[in-house]
Amino acid sequence: MYAAKIRKFMHIGLALAVLSAGVLTGCSSKQDSTAPVSETLSSAEMVSEQPGSAAGTTVSTEPLNFAGGEHTYTIVYDNEFSKRVKSACEELNEHLGGGLTVVADENNKGEVLEESEYEIILGADKRPECLPLVQDLGLFDYRIAIEGEKLIIVGGSQAAYLNAIAELIRSEEFAEGSLERDYSVYFDGADNRDEYIADPDKFLCTWVLTFEVPDWMLDIEEKMAAFTDPNGRMMSSIHRGDSYNYPENSIEGIISAMKMGADNIEVDIRVSKDGVPVLMHDETLNQTTDWHEKAGKNGLPESKYLKDWTFAELRELRLNASIGDDYEYLIPTLEEVLQVCKERTTIRLDKFSVWDWDTDIYPLIQKTGAWRTCILSEFHSTEKQEEIMSTIKAESGMDVLRFYTLKHEKASEWVDLTNSILEKDGHAIAIWRNPNIKQLDLYAAEAEPYLSQVKESNRMFFFTHKQYGGKEVPEEWDKLYEYGVDFVIADYALDVQQYIAENYEPAK
Repeated sequence: MYAAKIRKFMHIGLALAVLSAGVLTGCSSKQDSTAPVSETLSSAEMVSEQPGSAAGTTVSTEPLNFAGGEHTYTIVYDNEFSKRVKSACEELNEHLGGGLTVVADENNKGEVLEESEYEIILGADKRPECLPLVQDLGLFDYRIAIEGEKLIIVGGSQAAYLNAIAELIRSEEFAEGSLERDYSVYFDGADNRDEYIADPDKFLCTWVLTFEVPDWMLDIEEKMAAFTDPNGRMMSSIHRGDSYNYPENSIEGIISAMKMGADNIEVDIRVSKDGVPVLMHDETLNQTTDWHEKAGKNGLPESKYLKDWTFAELRELRLNASIGDDYEYLIPTLEEVLQVCKERTTIRLDKFSVWDWDTDIYPLIQKTGAWRTCILSEFHSTEKQEEIMSTIKAESGMDVLRFYTLKHEKASEWVDLTNSILEKDGHAIAIWRNPNIKQLDLYAAEAEPYLSQVKESNRMFFFTHKQYGGKEVPEEWDKLYEYGVDFVIADYALDVQQYIAENYEPAK
């Protein structure tokens, strides 16, 4: 599932030796038996010494059984872990039948838990067994290894621990709650922001245990086929990225929504004083950043308006995060968004009135090669849309999708408008503008028979997120789909993505 470097070692002692030498690298799959480290080990060698054993002592080669075996295991976690990671430890216990004790390595009085021979240890850095494995771990790196009778999990961040637990629970080797003693995994994730922008597969999401995304939901060609299928599955646009788990309009929230399988992500574009397109919903900085703490200090502007700040000055600010999240989220650029989303998903650019396609947007599309990433705004004139589409087709050979508006009060004009667009372009996405979702039955009745006729050839987009009165629940999405709405915008990315995965098949 991960497109990152994972290696399976045949002997934990050799794994630690390689680690201490600073040459631990990965291959494409933990199942890869051609890895040089495992290639040289025979079954006889696997019975020899392990770390902590006396010289010449033979160590059992029997698998370790963590669920209902001869020994009762304890899951030990670092007492500084978040509630989410502690909950993941409980989920690991449930996977093992629920019979294990889950406990912190230290209580609130500072008293250290007495060690046991049979433990699953998660990040308890006071334990000497963890120290060799935790060396040199980057932000999103993790390791899972066995030493003696213990299973050890270490990571560079709490997101790394969550993904390590998911890796373990979902592995075939661990399906029955036992592991061979040679089991060891190393995930080489991103060490910093630049790395996960360059390769989003190295970014680890915090919701990983909640939703195992089907492969087809990550396929850009499936998305493109679905966009042009008026009878296809429900599709999603995520409002300002995954703003439930990360700050709105953050690159992390965009990567998260993309890794959930979002078909489209709506982002707000504004332009800095020196002409750099960045993401920000409001024209001011005081609502979503730490502007209050930094304005007028260390040479930064006092103005709360984004347009009065250069890009370098904006980079000194941090996006507001949820309580307990101490990660520093930067204001992202449109260039970064295009780099991340290119040939992975699509985006819808909002705040049309404050940016210019020719000077602010298209040069970045050319630079990044994100030719079909932006679905053209409905606020462009039809002539401008066709000019853009023609230019991109000539330069890249790719077709570009576009939105167009169907105003509810002019429903009688929908069919003619749709036909005029389809004569020049074989597909487009209609936005049913301004109806109140709370009165959907009434509006749908008023829009017939025009709604059904438009739906014969086009996707129908509808504003269903909280801002427009939507409840964002399956019953609501089911009803919309029955009326012909098959493309919805949502604030709660995880909910709509799980709904699509559970109820629809991929486009052919």
